[in-house]
Amino acid sequence: MAARKNQQRPLGEEGQSILEFCFMLPVMVGLAMILFRVNTTIQMSIVNQQCARAHALFLTFNHSIYPYRNLRLPQLTGKGYNQMVIGVSDNPAVGGYSPAASTFTISKQPGGSEETRKEPERRSNVRVRTTVSICTQPNVIGPNQPILDPSTGLYALSESTKFDLCRSPYL
Repeated sequence: MAARKNQQRPLGEEGQSILEFCFMLPVMVGLAMILFRVNTTIQMSIVNQQCARAHALFLTFNHSIYPYRNLRLPQLTGKGYNQMVIGVSDNPAVGGYSPAASTFTISKQPGGSEETRKEPERRSNVRVRTTVSICTQPNVIGPNQPILDPSTGLYALSESTKFDLCRSPYL
């Protein structure tokens, strides 16, 4: 059976596809904007990770004694670590340093009063936390047991000493 060329549509259905397109257009544009912002956040995380890795490689390959003793004693031996963790934060490391993770807003800015905007602003921020860890030379044998006593300069090693090679609070 051959199809008729001048087939008429039932009344009331003309323009239905245009109307459906008009309804779906804002949804598709909104979805594309959210995907764009999520992609930007993922790119921020990738760049932060590359930066942290580059700094870690710079520290490990450009020092004859890694890490320096003045960094080892308070930061690694004093805390009982054999692992160095390097991270990326938004604020500079000065004084009483507390790192702040990078944030990116993935939703549009809500309107309204100051009170109604606080909660959605907090929920729409995505924190991008990036760290790179490196196992260093053994600095401690166990918790609060440094290999080299900083006050006497003597080693606390014996033949039965067992090392916890990559000791860290994160493992």
